[in-house]
Amino acid sequence: MVNDPPQIPPEVHQQNPGLKSTEADITPEPVETRIINPEAEEAINRLSTAIYATLQKSQDSIKCSLRLPDSNKVPPKLLATSLEKILHDNFGILIPRTTKSRIKLRASDQFSAPSQPGLPARTVQISFEEPARLKINGCLPKKGEDSYADLAFDWEKRSGTIDLTGSIDWKKINSIPNILSGELLATIHDRTEGFPGVDFLGRPIKQAPGRRHPLKFSPGQISRKDDPNNETICRLYANFSGAVNFRFRNPQDPKTLERINITETLSVKSDVNYDFGNLESAANLEIDGSLRGNFSIQSDGYIKVKGSAEGRMITARKVIARLITNGCVVNAREEIECDNINNATATAETINIKQTASGATLKARQKIYFNDKSSFLGIKFYARTVILQGTRFAGINEIFLGEELFQTAAKLLDKSGELAKITEDLETSAGDMARNIITLLLQVEELTKSEQAGSVIKELINSLKRDLLETIQFLDMISAAISDASYELETVLGERNYNESIQRKVDQMITQIKRYNALQVEFTQANSKLLQNQSERQEIKEAIVNHLALEMNNCQMINPSAELKIKCGSSYMIVDHNNFSSTRINIRYHLPEDSEIFDEGILEISP
Repeated sequence: MVNDPPQIPPEVHQQNPGLKSTEADITPEPVETRIINPEAEEAINRLSTAIYATLQKSQDSIKCSLRLPDSNKVPPKLLATSLEKILHDNFGILIPRTTKSRIKLRASDQFSAPSQPGLPARTVQISFEEPARLKINGCLPKKGEDSYADLAFDWEKRSGTIDLTGSIDWKKINSIPNILSGELLATIHDRTEGFPGVDFLGRPIKQAPGRRHPLKFSPGQISRKDDPNNETICRLYANFSGAVNFRFRNPQDPKTLERINITETLSVKSDVNYDFGNLESAANLEIDGSLRGNFSIQSDGYIKVKGSAEGRMITARKVIARLITNGCVVNAREEIECDNINNATATAETINIKQTASGATLKARQKIYFNDKSSFLGIKFYARTVILQGTRFAGINEIFLGEELFQTAAKLLDKSGELAKITEDLETSAGDMARNIITLLLQVEELTKSEQAGSVIKELINSLKRDLLETIQFLDMISAAISDASYELETVLGERNYNESIQRKVDQMITQIKRYNALQVEFTQANSKLLQNQSERQEIKEAIVNHLALEMNNCQMINPSAELKIKCGSSYMIVDHNNFSSTRINIRYHLPEDSEIFDEGILEISP
């Protein structure tokens, strides 16, 4: 490195006749193409060589610096031309015209110098602050970004990792992340190549590309779709609904996703002692042990518990359990199937008890079925049909057949009366308004009786009378053509200078036509609701007549005090030792065909 300031040739201090002092600017172009006298060229070469000899560069060759002579000892024009030559000959940089002008004024300046295509520009700085320097700065390369994942599901709902023994610490979570079929799981961003740098000479400096981290997933569970607008992006979609299982390279950093899959059935080979929060899953749950503690568990599929199901609430499409107990409330959209239920509540479309039930409430929207050799004590049944096959029972038991049907039927009956009254009132109002319309038209006819036969007014009135009478006779909607004819009549009366009172009657008639049609719309809507109400009541009536029943085959009373209290509508019956038959009892609800109040039927024991 040369640290001393450049030595200025003696002739530089003299006015050089080869350089025009009045020249204001020079267009950037190769120095060798310009015509310079030999003395001036010698001065430029000497000063350029002296300045370039002071070059200092950084260790990484990104930056370099050259010391400039005292500008007061060098003619500004000579310095500007010398710097132009240095930049062109040694760095391949053309100096801008404006920069040369600033050098001549001893003013600092900075400009960008293009590099090779695809490379960042270099920066050239000329500073006259002591120590005066010429600096050329390249640009460091930019490293590419690593591949990463952008998760679309709630990954913070962590299910943990089930180890080889099947154990899992449920206390560390509050739910399982779920996904539905076809939903987006994640957007995967591939690594980027980064951007190259450039040194002070304009030579490229290669960048380091980002790392491509592998991601494992099963194509049978997850579909990959590339982004047609961005080749560095692909998206992962779920092939079916279930629970999402995943792992990160760096814990708690979702961008470092390294494995992901979906399971339709989550299997736990131990007890689940979950007293931290509620468990929700789109996957089926199979638990080899028991569900314990004060918790709620939910699945969009089925839940199968080989042990006992306890806690606050269990909700699923289907629930299968060996034992439901300890005040647990179980809700299934389709079916509950259990061996035993004790001190618990079960609600489903159908309920199937295989062994015992005691102190429980069973609510089936359709059927409750007790298998052969089953038994129950102190049970409340709510269903349309109860079938007891080879069942033993004791204590006081209550059976409510079709209770929700009677409640719905009562509401529909009340609503039916309201709708019938509304349609009747609307029909009456429409009839009154129709008569008003005809009355107004007849009044206009009387007031224009001087019109000759065949006149426009006569023809319009006769046409309106004919069409209105035909429409109103059946209380139909008044057509747009009739409304248009009424407006035309009003216009013609005005053109013929008829009295304003006559025109007002036509205007009143038009207003009445609008109100009449509005009433017709309301009547149609109310009548549609009434018909829908009647259809729903008919469906409920058919369900009450055809499905409300208690069927007992080969059953047994465990003790003489055992009772079945059966309630259906307003009818009530008790099966006890007085009327019990161990072979077959078929109790059905009979409703008179013409009855509109559905709870007026009676319970009867069929042969």
